[in-house]
Amino acid sequence: MNDDEQLLYKRLIELSNRAYQNNIYTFSDFLSLSQQEVMYQAARDKGFAPISYDLFGGYENCERKMVRFGSEADFGYDVDFPIKCIKVEPLAKKFAKEYTHRDYLGSLMSLGIDRKNSATSSWMAWTLTSMPTNLPPITY
Repeated sequence: MNDDEQLLYKRLIELSNRAYQNNIYTFSDFLSLSQQEVMYQAARDKGFAPISYDLFGGYENCERKMVRFGSEADFGYDVDFPIKCIKVEPLAKKFAKEYTHRDYLGSLMSLGIDRKNSATSSWMAWTLTSMPTNLPPITY
C-alpha cells in the first residue's frame, strides 16, 4: 500500500470505531474502485469496529461510492446517505447547444462549488452523463 492508501485505511478504521463507540452514523468521502478495495481490506483488520457498513453512490451500479458505518439494527434508527442529486438543464432547449459532462463540471467548479463541501459536512456528487432521468425535482 502506498502512503495515500495507508491514510485512507486508517481513516476508515477510525470512522468505523467512531460510529461504534458513539452510536452515530459516520460516512466516508466518495471512494474510487481502488479505494473501495482498501475499504474491504480495512474491514478485515482487527482494529475495525464490529459494526455494519454499506456502500452507496447515489444510484445503482455507480463507480464512486460512499461508505456508511452503522445500520438500523446497530442504532435503532436509520439515516440516509448525505447525497443530493442536482439536475442541470438549459431554460430554452431550442437555443442550447449540446453540453458534455466536462462543461457542466467546469461551470460548477468555476462557481466555487466543490465535490466535498466541508462547511455543511455534506458531500455532493455529480455524474451528469449517466444520472437517471426519473429523479424527482428537489424543492426547498
